[in-house]
Amino acid sequence: MVETIPKRQLYPLLGFFLALGAPGGLLVLRGLVLGRLLSADWVVSELADRPITYGYMAVSTALMFVGLGFILGANEDLLKKMSMTDALTGLANRRQFDKRLREEVARVDRYGQRLTLMLLDLDELKNLNDQKGHEAGDNAIRAVARTMQHNCRATDLAARIGGDEFGLIAPGITMTDALTVAERIQRSLRTEASWVASELPPLTLSIGIADTSCTLQLDPDRLYAAADGALYRAKEQGRDRVLMAPVRDERVAETP
Repeated sequence: MVETIPKRQLYPLLGFFLALGAPGGLLVLRGLVLGRLLSADWVVSELADRPITYGYMAVSTALMFVGLGFILGANEDLLKKMSMTDALTGLANRRQFDKRLREEVARVDRYGQRLTLMLLDLDELKNLNDQKGHEAGDNAIRAVARTMQHNCRATDLAARIGGDEFGLIAPGITMTDALTVAERIQRSLRTEASWVASELPPLTLSIGIADTSCTLQLDPDRLYAAADGALYRAKEQGRDRVLMAPVRDERVAETP
């Protein structure tokens, strides 16, 4: 539960409760100095005699701890986001992609839900870099990222896996549904590229699609390999196309 709470919310809350110890510490210190037992009657009397002192300490310490907690929590949230985000595109990076893929495969194993993986490769990026420079290549990569963001659901994860390769994890849909999404991404990319940078030529994508019916064992590496194989065949057959991995007849257990 704690892991799901943003640190910018969790740390101020912890700071508030820590701040409550400040007036308590003063009570203990005064009791030791005065040689008084910390009885309930003495504590009530002490608080009644010095309400401004204890109130000021409680409020000022709480404000300081809550403010410090927010700053530290926001910084930690930012560092965590940066560690899971591709700097060029703002998409998930390979680390987050691998983590989410493992989680989704585990969910399929537990609940029997559908899961489709799409791998996308920007065609002829090297030629674009050579002809128009790396800034144009970066703009092309950004165009793909924006196109994916505009054409996937909130429950999907779009990621830049590395270089000119992207991934889309789509829970709950079939390969046929994913084919429709992939073709929409291909069509949208031409418009998106012109929005990102006017010097970009028409951009095309090779796309491979696989779901959990394409592997004999339910395993994230096998699912990735199935989608990657379909992507390889798409590029081998001339690029700018979408291919689906073959469906396996059944899933069998690993032999020891």
